[in-house]
Amino acid sequence: MEEENRVSIVRSIGRSLSRAAGSLGIEDVFSISGAGSRHTRSSRHSVEDEEALRWAALEKLSTYNRLRTTIFKPNYIQQEMPTDKMLLDVSELDPNARQQFIDSIFKVAEDDNGRFLRKFRDRVDKVGISLPSVEVRFQNLTIEADCYIGDRALPSLPNAARNIFESFLDFIGLSLSKKTKLTILKDVSGIIKPSRMTLMLGPPSSGKTTLLLALSDKLDPSLKVEGEITYNGHKLNEFVPRKTSAYISQNDVHVGEMTVKETLDFSARCQGVGSRLEMLMELARREKEAGILPEAEVDLFMKATAIEGDASNLITYYTLRILGLDVCRDTFVGDAMRRGISGGQKKRVTTGEMLVGPAKTLFMDEISTGLDSSSTFQIVKCLQQVVHLTESTIMISLLQPAPETFELFDDIILLSEGQIIYQGPRENAIEFFESCGFVCPERKGVADFLQEVTSRKDQEQYWADRNIPYRYIPVSEFVQRFKSFHVGQKLNNELAVPYDKNQSHKAALVFKKYLVSKMDLLKASWDKEWLLLKRNAFVYVFKSVQFLLLAVLGMTLFFRTKLHRRNEDDGSLYNGALLLSLLINMFNGLAEISLTVARVPVVFKQRDLLFHPTWVYTLPTFLLRLPITLLESTCWMGILYYGVGLAPEASRFFKHFLLVILIQNVGGSLFRLIAGLCRTMNIANTGGTLSLLLIFLLGGFILPKAQIPNWWEWATWVFPLLYGFRSFSINEFLAPRWMNKKSSNNVTSLGIAMLKSMDVPTNKGWYWIGAGSLLGFIILYNILFTFALMYLDAPGKPQAIISKEAHAGIEAQQDTNQQQRVPKIPEKYNPATWMLEVSSAAAEIRLDIDFAEHYKSSSLYQQNKALVLELSTPPSGAVDLHFETQYSQSSWGQFKTCIWKMWLSYWRNPDYNLLRNFFALAAALMIGTIFWKIGKKRESSSTVTAIIGAMYGSVFFVGMNNCQTVQPVISTERTVFYRERAAGMYSSFPYAMAQVLVEIPYVFFQATYYTLIVYAMVSFEWKADKFFWFFYIVFLTFLYFTYYGMMTVSITPNEQVAAVFAASFYTIFNLFSGFYIPRPRIPKWWVWYYWISPLGWTVYGFMVSQYHDVETKIRVLGMTNEMPMNSYIEHHYGFRPDYMGVVAAVLVGFCLLFASVYAISLRILNFQMR
Repeated sequence: MEEENRVSIVRSIGRSLSRAAGSLGIEDVFSISGAGSRHTRSSRHSVEDEEALRWAALEKLSTYNRLRTTIFKPNYIQQEMPTDKMLLDVSELDPNARQQFIDSIFKVAEDDNGRFLRKFRDRVDKVGISLPSVEVRFQNLTIEADCYIGDRALPSLPNAARNIFESFLDFIGLSLSKKTKLTILKDVSGIIKPSRMTLMLGPPSSGKTTLLLALSDKLDPSLKVEGEITYNGHKLNEFVPRKTSAYISQNDVHVGEMTVKETLDFSARCQGVGSRLEMLMELARREKEAGILPEAEVDLFMKATAIEGDASNLITYYTLRILGLDVCRDTFVGDAMRRGISGGQKKRVTTGEMLVGPAKTLFMDEISTGLDSSSTFQIVKCLQQVVHLTESTIMISLLQPAPETFELFDDIILLSEGQIIYQGPRENAIEFFESCGFVCPERKGVADFLQEVTSRKDQEQYWADRNIPYRYIPVSEFVQRFKSFHVGQKLNNELAVPYDKNQSHKAALVFKKYLVSKMDLLKASWDKEWLLLKRNAFVYVFKSVQFLLLAVLGMTLFFRTKLHRRNEDDGSLYNGALLLSLLINMFNGLAEISLTVARVPVVFKQRDLLFHPTWVYTLPTFLLRLPITLLESTCWMGILYYGVGLAPEASRFFKHFLLVILIQNVGGSLFRLIAGLCRTMNIANTGGTLSLLLIFLLGGFILPKAQIPNWWEWATWVFPLLYGFRSFSINEFLAPRWMNKKSSNNVTSLGIAMLKSMDVPTNKGWYWIGAGSLLGFIILYNILFTFALMYLDAPGKPQAIISKEAHAGIEAQQDTNQQQRVPKIPEKYNPATWMLEVSSAAAEIRLDIDFAEHYKSSSLYQQNKALVLELSTPPSGAVDLHFETQYSQSSWGQFKTCIWKMWLSYWRNPDYNLLRNFFALAAALMIGTIFWKIGKKRESSSTVTAIIGAMYGSVFFVGMNNCQTVQPVISTERTVFYRERAAGMYSSFPYAMAQVLVEIPYVFFQATYYTLIVYAMVSFEWKADKFFWFFYIVFLTFLYFTYYGMMTVSITPNEQVAAVFAASFYTIFNLFSGFYIPRPRIPKWWVWYYWISPLGWTVYGFMVSQYHDVETKIRVLGMTNEMPMNSYIEHHYGFRPDYMGVVAAVLVGFCLLFASVYAISLRILNFQMR
């Protein structure tokens, strides 16, 4: 009954409201500005009565509903609702309604924001609620770092190698490194007060970033810190400073595929609403007791920004407006290759990410980078209003603020050489330096003066009394003088009295690591990852299409009409098909490395900001890949299984299907783990390929487990490929069609003989052991991936050492046509800033003028138009400007400049060159120790298979690593190339030739030590011709793989697509290497591809160069008679001993082909979407 009465009252009020609105006009009934009504007093009283009835209806709701409901005013929300609806659930606001509300309340951000926040503060003050505030103190803070100086600090190859060696010695307790102790901050003390906005000034390398990081508890752990930092008297270990405060970095790290609004929405969902809801509950209780009715728009805003769990919050729209980002809210943030927002807008997104959160203590580092001074002024003014009216604590570091921006701050901290020279009210800063004998000139900006007066180079010009000889006053003397200055004395007196913890508001500090429930965080992360999956659909579709093409290729390569089950030799072909299924599905996850590495910096940033625990990212990442895995596995089985003619029983089909799904997930999980551990593309590619090499060599299919040396036997059990290979083999060869036939000895069944020849258990229970182990590896790898992201440092984490702040320049325009309504330029005002301000969109709204249209109707516009027309018409007899050549230098000069640049770039890129050399060294040692002295063995065909597997596997993985590690280097260089070519610095061909040639000495060095190690440890025959042929093949193989990697980048839009594209051809190179299926057994419709497969020629050259003259007789599987080793190699594999000259020429040809395609693609293709 009560509910029916309430509904009746609401409808009655709604009808009355409609009549009132119809007679008075909506915009006048619900005037936000508070201006006097043009209508009669009785009409105004009628509206007030109607509104009072609305609030009465609202008060009858339950507490939960009342906190989510406000009165409905259609003048600022045009959302479709029933005509009798007067109460609005704020959670039901659609995006358009939210934007309309912001548009109506915040027309001119810097003006309306202050008025709105004043209304908010008045509402809070009316009922006596005190807002939480934070006072940050730091006393005797000293921060030191150990670092290299001079040439020793350069990131060159020798220095990088020396650093690694010294780090290893430090780890075992032998310290040989000679680092210099650098004091970044030296015994600094101060107070950052609430309700006062603090500006930190200082030249580059003064320690500003370090101080901000220290106050926000984000310092690098390697720094030595002394002193104390407190928030409201609480030490940093007594609460969660990273949730209480927010550090806004100079570095803009975002997901390029997300829009500006999506980025801020996700940030808001992760950070939650803090104590907004609790304050709103207390506010509503007190207003109800006092009979106070709040203003509707303030009530709606407070309630809409206090709701948790929504995909989008009104706070996002508010932040977009005050930061001037609403014009690009639906634009991608963008990255190096994707068109996105500008650098200045990206900086504002970084700021907005933290403003949407509940933290009221903000430490902001160089937020003006990339912004014009007018935009900086607008943002800082809005922040000033937030500080003054909500009792927030904000400290901002700026390098060269404009005078009008400088005037917005209350307090100044001047930092130089790691010491605080002045901290106190802005008004007293000039007074302090005047007491030291320096004066700020009349037309000089105060901020510039403060930073220059401490500089040895600039200080003298500000010396006040020219009758007294000038003496340079160092920073240390300024520090001492400030202590005796009245502002410094007051500061010391305040620091001497400890902050009373009992005065701290209960909501001022945060004591929980996460303010949002884990389930809500998981939902937010799931939505984000699903969005990014759709945004990266091209990559996944591209990968899946390639995967299906490989399935078709594999099916036609091992086509069932060409396969038989007569003996062990036929069985080896089926074994090749099983290996194909195992390896392609494992390799299919290789693209996860580049996709994950691209996301890692953002994940680390959000982890450090305590947005969410890392498992909230890793769990959706894994689960969202499962449907893709299932789809690809289904297509793989549909194409390959019966196309090849594997065991026909349904149970064996589904067992094989299960293994394919498990192997795909093992591969994806493993490569994500590698990306999480390595964190950069070069290191991840190296680590990933090294892991693959080890897994591959110890998988049991190249070298049977019984032949693996004792020192490697343990490793066979800790890698997944062995379990997958055994399960695939058991599932196939224990089928009736293999068990019902006898092997060549007429005793053992053919299936058992095949399993024993591969050292695979013959117990069918081993299938489930293998499948269970693969499932265990999936779980293990994902857990380790989570731990890696949880505990490792971010890649290239910026050290707060000698940080350099740069301030973006400003382009200004000049308009001489000044209207009387435009205010005159204030004294000491920057003319460029003034022009931007008086012609801004906000100024146009205030003045009701369109400056562009006004200019077009002016005489100045006509004069300029006539002048342009005059100047665009060449005078009679004039000769067009002409250059003999397109470029300032000849092609040879361009080449010399490019090769010089490339050489320095490579020499100072240890991440690339040191890593690939480390990989080649590790691979050589692995090959040598696993295949120890196998080159001397002359026993059976299995030995030949193992030798071929060792040779092809070793050079393939080293070559693949060269290919993968060069891709990010070329991708980065290509971005620079696009810019420099567009500037007319050089043409594409000299650049490409320099890039191609600079690789040769590095690859030559790599091939040299690789050959020496492998040749000696595997024990090939020590003959000069055989050794040099071996070196020749290794060198050209490494080189063509490197050029292949360069080529893949040049023909694809980015390194992620290049990685996917290259990975598919790795598999094709594998298939036609001659290892899985010998050339004579390849169907005739595919044998042509064998001849164009580079790896096939590499294996051809290895075997012919080493064994063309070996006539030792060996046992051949499936044959009763022995045959000479070189004859077996020629007849079984098709390797002719007289083909070495052809092999040598073809390998050179592949190098030239890939290098040429790279050069041509650079010339004709341009993937820069900017």
